[in-house]
Amino acid sequence: MRSGKLGGIFTIQTLAICLRLPHQGQTTMGSSERLEYFDTLPSDNCWILGPHKSADDQYESDVWAFSRCQRVTKVLRPLQFDVDQQGEVTDFNATVFGAIVVSERCKEMIRGVCGPADIEFLAADVSGAIGRWHVANLLACVDCLDHTLSKIRYYDEQHPRKPGKPRSVERIVLRSHLIAERHLFRLADWPCTVIASDFFKSRFESEGLTGIEFHLVSS
Repeated sequence: MRSGKLGGIFTIQTLAICLRLPHQGQTTMGSSERLEYFDTLPSDNCWILGPHKSADDQYESDVWAFSRCQRVTKVLRPLQFDVDQQGEVTDFNATVFGAIVVSERCKEMIRGVCGPADIEFLAADVSGAIGRWHVANLLACVDCLDHTLSKIRYYDEQHPRKPGKPRSVERIVLRSHLIAERHLFRLADWPCTVIASDFFKSRFESEGLTGIEFHLVSS
């Protein structure tokens, strides 16, 4: 399994193509430009967030809801998150179980890059944190993992829940011609990994946002 950082696997201890018309507010690239893509891993020494637990040590919501690339409905109040490990407060935070918590400034940057068909934002509350926070629920899920060139371990075909599905991914290679205009997305066959385009990376860094180490993947 991928080690040291969060990208390919979530644990309680370490944290766990379609062609389409551009949406209003989304920036597009020229058809002749070829993008590079990056795995998004948490920066060093950052705080670690996790979903809030009730007094009886139970999670108060569906903890996997924000890793399925599906819209979340019937949210009546801000989603609650706790600081599981102290560290640097960052703008982009991949949490245990896959939810992404972002600052107000990061939210506005992402809205300028990704269309509403690719992402939705829900109000969040981070215990003890100042400012406005949001869950960035990624809806974009792209089937572009190259199973031939990537280094993948699979469950066996008799596995009761994930027959023949990836068990761990040590090296990611993407089929970039299937990605089209998406700048932030999950991999359909490995949704715990969030991929960003170099255009997203450039905007993120130019805005002075924090929380991501970008690692180039092959495509």
